[in-house]
Amino acid sequence: MNILLKGYLDRNFGDDIMLRIAAHQLRQHTFYICEKKKELLLPFRDDVNIKDADDYPNVPYDAYLRVTGSGFLIRSKIGAVETAFRLLLSRRGRKNRPCMSIINCNMGPFINGFAEWLAKQDLKQYSYVSVRDQTSEKKLLKMFPKASFDVYPDIVFSISDDWLAPLTEENCLGISVYRQLFESNLDCYRSLAQTADHYIETTKNKVLLFAFDMESENDLTSAYTVKALCQYKEKIEIIAHTDNGDSIIRNFARCGKILGIRCHSIVLAIRMGIPVIPIIYSHKVDHILDDIGYNLNRFYWDALDADELKKTVCQLEAPFAVNEKIFELAKNHTKCFEEYMLSKDDHFKRDRK
Repeated sequence: MNILLKGYLDRNFGDDIMLRIAAHQLRQHTFYICEKKKELLLPFRDDVNIKDADDYPNVPYDAYLRVTGSGFLIRSKIGAVETAFRLLLSRRGRKNRPCMSIINCNMGPFINGFAEWLAKQDLKQYSYVSVRDQTSEKKLLKMFPKASFDVYPDIVFSISDDWLAPLTEENCLGISVYRQLFESNLDCYRSLAQTADHYIETTKNKVLLFAFDMESENDLTSAYTVKALCQYKEKIEIIAHTDNGDSIIRNFARCGKILGIRCHSIVLAIRMGIPVIPIIYSHKVDHILDDIGYNLNRFYWDALDADELKKTVCQLEAPFAVNEKIFELAKNHTKCFEEYMLSKDDHFKRDRK
């Protein structure tokens, strides 16, 4: 199949790796991404079955696949307006559009009832939908009581073993930094800096600050601010998502512990067997962790306590004992999408045989 691939393109490790995982698991098909800002396609240049759609203007698409996490998050009036405008544009050419599917998404939060109504109108476009947590499934069933939706663990849990780096004994502390775009983050940055300094004082080991997003959300701002607030700057490295994700994964392997703020920093740490302390900035992370039975300490971005954080980092020794069946279940986002598409057309059924 020729598949038009959509996602959140912001040079964000989590979103880039989700698209790459989907294409890898469906590598018998060819994917095309339509994006004006060509620098956002750099993470996919080595993926042989992901193409720039502008280089193939006459390719007919057999399917439309959107791979997203918070694809239905509307938390501001501006976000609601942007969503409404996008829905109006999407009505153009609907008759010629291939079957649309969306996988690995979660629902909300929504600023108001109108925002939730917009999300419902958006969802009506999709023939196949899978979500990554049971709470989102319940919200969908309230919107569409007669419909059915698949729910599986986040797709990043299914990242290939071949993409992961072996753990080292460097025992760094990794911190995936984050910033709220329209709020002050200074108190949280101070808590992270104090925790980093305490770790360096007690272990003499390095702290790695991971910037997962390199474009509009721009975690580099957070990383440099936290480093500036630290006392032991010479023991701190900043690791940015500058490639296809390999640099993040390779440097994660240097860490004996992770303070995970970005959603996929937590998922990646669990997948790699690294002890992780989640710092929650969105309930979407709570829902993902609840579904896999995560029962260790959690902190929250809007109530971060440096003393408690330092204490927990010192006490954390073992990784979360995750049921490895979760890694296989997470593959079902792409597997069930493919089965759905192949069942729609006898020609695809024959190709599969």
